[in-house]
Amino acid sequence: MRNTKVLDLVYIGYFLPFIYVYIKSGGISPYNLDGKQFLSFYCSLFLVNLVDVRWLLKLNESRVDLLRWVTTGVMVLGMVRLTQGLYNGRSIGYLSIILIVQLFTMLMVWANKKR
Repeated sequence: MRNTKVLDLVYIGYFLPFIYVYIKSGGISPYNLDGKQFLSFYCSLFLVNLVDVRWLLKLNESRVDLLRWVTTGVMVLGMVRLTQGLYNGRSIGYLSIILIVQLFTMLMVWANKKR
């Protein structure tokens, strides 16, 4: 598979979780979702991000810088929702576990110096 086809799949993959958000809430903001729905959204976004990290690092693609910022953005999205859950007194156990795994993924991407 050529690199451009892989990159097209990478970009399309990020739209799938937001299609789920649109179906469930009628908008594109993931903050309008309930706790379980947000976890479904965030897990799917995290899995897409994890697959993209594997593909792009394996291909040694020059777009790793963009991937670093996307991974950081996904992490920030989860941290904001975690803070919101703490403030509202909701349970945050599953999201905390996902964020810890996401942190390791983010560190793996940011530590990659190969080009």
